[in-house]
Amino acid sequence: MDLDRRQLFSKGLVAGGAGLGLLAGSVISPAQALGNISSAGLLAENLGVRANARADQTRVLQNAINKAASEKKPLILPAGRIRCRGLSLPDHCHLVGIADNTELSFQGGSALLTCNSAATLHLHGLTLNGNNLRLGKALVRLSKVKKLVMSQCTLSHASKNGLSLYRCGGTISQNLFHDIREAGLFCLDSTGLNITGNHVHHCKDNGIQVWRNSKGHDGTMVSDNRISDISAQSGGTGQNGNGINIYRAGDVMVSNNHISHCTFSAVRDNSGSNCQIIGNHCTKLGEVALYAEFSFDGAVISNNLVDGAGTGISVTNFKQGGRLATVSGNLVRNVKARGKSQDYGAGIYVEADSIVSGNVIEDCRHNGIQIGWGSYVRDVVVTANLVRQCMVGIGITGDSGGGNLTVNNNMISASKKGGIRAMNRNSYTGPDLARKSAKNHRNFSIFNNVSRA
Repeated sequence: MDLDRRQLFSKGLVAGGAGLGLLAGSVISPAQALGNISSAGLLAENLGVRANARADQTRVLQNAINKAASEKKPLILPAGRIRCRGLSLPDHCHLVGIADNTELSFQGGSALLTCNSAATLHLHGLTLNGNNLRLGKALVRLSKVKKLVMSQCTLSHASKNGLSLYRCGGTISQNLFHDIREAGLFCLDSTGLNITGNHVHHCKDNGIQVWRNSKGHDGTMVSDNRISDISAQSGGTGQNGNGINIYRAGDVMVSNNHISHCTFSAVRDNSGSNCQIIGNHCTKLGEVALYAEFSFDGAVISNNLVDGAGTGISVTNFKQGGRLATVSGNLVRNVKARGKSQDYGAGIYVEADSIVSGNVIEDCRHNGIQIGWGSYVRDVVVTANLVRQCMVGIGITGDSGGGNLTVNNNMISASKKGGIRAMNRNSYTGPDLARKSAKNHRNFSIFNNVSRA
């Protein structure tokens, strides 16, 4: 039986014209979308699927999925709870539910939904409930999907990852991930993936992970997501507890996300070269808010707001090859290291081949800006920053083995132990270089700074 428009509205199938438009693979009007679904969709109820039945629906639902996919038609699921075990999604599978009303309730197995290879796969308006039952790797595990579209779905109560993607491309948008034991969304070796407009909260290890098996181009775009309450239940020194975690993935863009209450970082880029971290709103972070670390080669960290962290922004690990960054136009404030730790508490920390410019930094437990550590410093420019109410405005490693740096045209206000100071590891040495000559440091060029108590 085909659906007409009246039936679509009465069954509440219209979650939004944009969502239905995705089913046709192009941007169309709501009226056109309704017409397309009416003529193309199959009703799961007409194929024997029963919502709110006590009986397991796996076999009949799998048959309905296979039939709809073979005919390249959307399968429209009814409102209510559909109890099922592992379902396999074939190529051209389009599952459409009623957002917040169609629930696939996991009854056991390695995963609720799996796909091993597909040219296209669309999931829309589904609530996927893992019921905290034991899983293999993820509640939903998709591999080698060239064009994945997942929208207005909810993934919850997963005992492993919520959504796990391997070598997938496409768009993950406007979904809700919550109460997940590991990562809300784990992506490995992606092939042109957009992750946008999702809400990720109460995940026990990470919010969104973008990883690669080996270092190389990835190109994933992570934008306009809301991420909060991310813990680090599996422990470690930073691999868990992050809002967005990038590992070995090059050319990733992270922009305009709202990230708060993470045990470690808002955005942590480990060995991901040419990563851009732009325009993110980051609050209440336990460690470094924005991190480029280890063997990264190229990072742009610009126009972010950081309010409340152990360290604001860190560009580090020159010893492991981490180098080449711009840190500009950021607002960093309320940076408080936990306990008596001397390893955190700086507003911005950089080591090699980097420029720090046009930032506003206020109220840091240690240095507003810290340049280098021991001999690990090379070719750093710090210019035109405003630094207020920090222990020291700008701290510079005084190790004789360090490389060249220049500090100029900065405004430093209300620093407790000086405007610009050389450092021996965690200890300040010598005079305030904002007021005295830096001639004893052959590699320092310090001029035209203003420092006022």
